[in-house]
Amino acid sequence: MANAISTSITGYHQEEVAKYFLSPLFLGQEYLNKFTLYPDVRSSMKLDHFQSAEYITVPNAGSAFSADAENSAYTQRTLVVGNLEAEMEQRANTFFATVKSQALKLGTAKDNIDGTVIKEIMAGVMLQAVKRDFNRQLWFANINATAAGSDADATGRNLDYDVYDGIFEVLKDGLGSGQKLVIDISSASPSTGCALAASGVYTGAEVISIFEAVYNAATPELLELPKTMFVSGVIANAYRKYLRAQGISESFMVLQDGTPNLTWDGIPIIVRRDWDSHIASDHALIDGATDANSVGRVVMVADGAIAVGTDFDNASVENWYSQDQKAYRMRFGYKCGTQLMDAKLAVTALHQ
Repeated sequence: MANAISTSITGYHQEEVAKYFLSPLFLGQEYLNKFTLYPDVRSSMKLDHFQSAEYITVPNAGSAFSADAENSAYTQRTLVVGNLEAEMEQRANTFFATVKSQALKLGTAKDNIDGTVIKEIMAGVMLQAVKRDFNRQLWFANINATAAGSDADATGRNLDYDVYDGIFEVLKDGLGSGQKLVIDISSASPSTGCALAASGVYTGAEVISIFEAVYNAATPELLELPKTMFVSGVIANAYRKYLRAQGISESFMVLQDGTPNLTWDGIPIIVRRDWDSHIASDHALIDGATDANSVGRVVMVADGAIAVGTDFDNASVENWYSQDQKAYRMRFGYKCGTQLMDAKLAVTALHQ
């Protein structure tokens, strides 16, 4: 196992023993409150679904009531969670040539970073990595993901994504064809009808046409319910540029609630800039992304329609010092899975 933190620093530099900074972690706006969370799912969970009934009200027969043949269909959807784990290790010898070696212990104990600033740094790096992976896999995971070369194990599994079915996968499997739109492929059906001027770059008019197509593809049930649009960063950038060109800014929304939120036709927009980063770097591993420019994605979904099962809140971090390996290790394990509650409650538009 490789060091969590490595260094190639040479020569003399002014350094601080206790001061450091980590690369910032940008995960965008909070969005889990838009989903239905099941906090203690151990393996799988059946979600009961009852179809709404209608056509049961008939004229008074004048004698006795008569039950109508119409009924509510009862089905179940299965929320399956995958078992995930993360582990990192750190050897103290990485820091022997730096000023932070002054924070290490003496003698044979110097290899144990427990209680030092180096352990604090390692813990911060690991926590960021787990959070970033959680957000990446929650959207893009695919239990049937495959890979080649260094991205795959001996059986061809892509271990970065083949963990459980993420949101995009359950939407692909659970939605009707008319609710799965394709951006920039005129021959695809159904398509948004948007022909991009340049791959991966959107004009304001193109983004508006995408939003209109998504709205038009929504079911009456989805249009009536509280809902949210999740969009990738390139979509949000083009929409903001369009608003400025119209003499409109998001300033009014900021003044109302103190957050720089976008809306379209009254529908809140949550920007997921991490989508852009993951698709650009992992497009060969992500289902439906053909190249680095396949970053444009829009998901309109009813609030609470996505079920997320996890035991994340109850998970704990194990940490220990391995004397024989002279390495300090941290391990984190949890479960996670997603499911769509009702096929009527979402629409997607993906640039493939």
